[in-house]
Amino acid sequence: MLCNRRLGVGADGIMRMSALDGAVKMELRNADGSPAEMSGNGIRCLAQAGIRSGLVEGPSFVVVSVVGERRISLLGRSGSTDFIEVDMGEVVLTEDPPGLEKVLEMGEGPTYLGALSVSVGNPHLVLQLGTEGELAGLDAAAEGSRIEAALGCNVEWVVPRSAATLAMKVFERGVGVTAACGTGSVAVALAAREWGLGGDSFEVENPGGVLGVRLEGGRAALAGPATHVGDVEVDEEWLSEALGCL
Repeated sequence: MLCNRRLGVGADGIMRMSALDGAVKMELRNADGSPAEMSGNGIRCLAQAGIRSGLVEGPSFVVVSVVGERRISLLGRSGSTDFIEVDMGEVVLTEDPPGLEKVLEMGEGPTYLGALSVSVGNPHLVLQLGTEGELAGLDAAAEGSRIEAALGCNVEWVVPRSAATLAMKVFERGVGVTAACGTGSVAVALAAREWGLGGDSFEVENPGGVLGVRLEGGRAALAGPATHVGDVEVDEEWLSEALGCL
């Protein structure tokens, strides 16, 4: 209910933060209420909130999630924006979900040059397109909804712009089309390296902004901004009544 764009705060998901000894714990749910393992953008926002609330001290600390500990590094600050890097842990190629080839063949979207399944603590399907025109014209809502419903994963479409720059769109499981995805950016970077499109470092151009991904062997680091927009106090009685109407 809180994620509803018209009746609630409006968000791609909800995170709950709690204090641990020198660290913080993160619990995450998608906009549809389903549990999520990890959010690369969300964990940076949570890290900023933890620092600014005094729950933890920077410039480095640990966030504990259901997929393990993630090390946070505060790189700098400018006004309400913090620049944060996250050790995203292991990022690996995984087995393709059953029926992948059939799902891709049945769609009305473009012909894909490559398809790789990647785990960043959560499941991703990375699809390579041939041109930026195909990426711009892609109906990510329709194609992503179809693929996510069949395979149960996040979906990214990627086009290389150079050996160090990738452009992508994303459909997030349990949310839909979003302006940016941190774990998705890590997934497309690994896929691009696997396809020989670049090396170990990429700038990934999401529709909502640019994220930096650095691959180190089987691990990845994700860097980007987190901006404090405002504080919202939710009336518990209102929330209880709103949930009762669902």
